[in-house]
Amino acid sequence: MVHADSVSTGPANITIVNPSGASGSLSGGFLYTSIPPSTQPTLNVVVPNTGSPKGGTAIAISGSNFVSGLTVTVGGSPATITSRGTNSIQATTPGGNAGTAADIVVTNPNGQSATLKAAFSYANPPASPVLNSISPASGSSNGGTQVVITWHKLPVRGNSDGGRPRGDDCEPRQPVLRSLPWRQQILPEPLP
Repeated sequence: MVHADSVSTGPANITIVNPSGASGSLSGGFLYTSIPPSTQPTLNVVVPNTGSPKGGTAIAISGSNFVSGLTVTVGGSPATITSRGTNSIQATTPGGNAGTAADIVVTNPNGQSATLKAAFSYANPPASPVLNSISPASGSSNGGTQVVITWHKLPVRGNSDGGRPRGDDCEPRQPVLRSLPWRQQILPEPLP
């Protein structure tokens, strides 16, 4: 059996004991050292996790061991770092391809890095609804006129004619019956 004296750090004596009970020792035969803290960055989450393919989305990355001089890439392209703390990074995304999920990589100046796989998605923003009709088109300034509003929303995806909708790309909305209060702005219900 081999036994080393218990010490937190520093030299320790080593003792060997055979089955008959005889033993031998080596003074300072083993050196205990402290384990240096890790400098490897870690990544937990990025918020928001979706942004415009044009870039420019402000993101917050949480994790640990972020040091001065680090770099951040989103989908392999450098992000612009706006602030950094030991456990958080504020950055602005570069442009990317719509419909892709990009890795976020943080690399410290010593070359150690961490990756969040497919952590940020590039997506076009939803199109605004287009008002088709309102009936009746006029009513009392005292309010209370019931109206029917119909609209459609444009497609989110672009197409070969510059993003203009084709008939099969539009999603029609059902008419909504509303009673308009006096001089209130008309707003349709949010789209699902």
